[in-house]
Amino acid sequence: MKHLLLILLLFPPSVLAQTGTVRVAGTGRPVPFASVGVAGTTRGATATETGAFVLTEIAAGKVTLTASAIGYGKTERAVTVQAGQETTLTLNLTDDGAVLDEVVVSGTLQPVLRSESPVPVEVLTPTFFKKNPTPCLFEALQNVNDVRP
Repeated sequence: MKHLLLILLLFPPSVLAQTGTVRVAGTGRPVPFASVGVAGTTRGATATETGAFVLTEIAAGKVTLTASAIGYGKTERAVTVQAGQETTLTLNLTDDGAVLDEVVVSGTLQPVLRSESPVPVEVLTPTFFKKNPTPCLFEALQNVNDVRP
């Protein structure tokens, strides 16, 4: 009996997976590539293009899940996880309308504003990146004229 108690203390029961989706509150649109994690731990996952996520090996009990994405407000949700059971849920983010500023890629190793650049600056919109999908920014820059990694 003491050995069983020691094993349970060293290896607490965990669930197979915590699955769900991250969506925009009100519209139900998925939030692609949102960050989802368990508060107070290093457990986390990144949502897919459809907003789906899977968190594995979460300790049973009450936990707080957090979700965030650029352009959306952060949300937290308390859930009760039961050992050996999978749980599916939806996390809703609110659209806060924040957008990123323009980025100038230069070979000068100095920060450069678009208005102060000595050479013409090409503005790349999200449409460019949607027409030329790549798995990472490094590969996306290979599609830009005169830019070589």
